[in-house]
Amino acid sequence: MQKSMIRLLSFADLISITNAIFGFFSIITIFLNEFHLAFSFILIAILADGLDGIVARKIRKSNIGDYLESMGDMASLGIAPSIFIFGIYYNSISYNSYYEIYLISSLIIYLFLGLIRLASFHTIKDKKYFVGLPASASTIFIIILGKLNINFVYMIFIII
Repeated sequence: MQKSMIRLLSFADLISITNAIFGFFSIITIFLNEFHLAFSFILIAILADGLDGIVARKIRKSNIGDYLESMGDMASLGIAPSIFIFGIYYNSISYNSYYEIYLISSLIIYLFLGLIRLASFHTIKDKKYFVGLPASASTIFIIILGKLNINFVYMIFIII
């Protein structure tokens, strides 16, 4: 007999799901032009991202935990910051279709590389040292610079 999907979850998995939910809240608040709140939700999601790993190592890790963590991270550390940056810069560049293309292209690259990083993390991780730039670090970096509203041209290069 097949197990219930709910019974597959551990407490750490619930924290990973919370991470994704805060990413979703961030996206909703961006649509409402509440960028301060969206910024806060992304930061809370980053805290949940760090907490789920700690809890999984201390209590219990489930069979689906690695997958849930990657999906939650993609929502809150990939998609939400991309939409955040788009929302911050779109109104100031909407007069120039080339700038729109540059912004969207750079965010697609950010998402593409973030997706590959998150999908391969558990396969290539090494216990002795960390490989690559953590998704949470890149997220913090771009949302802070976006919040500071640095020059659009610099931001494109920073995103890439």
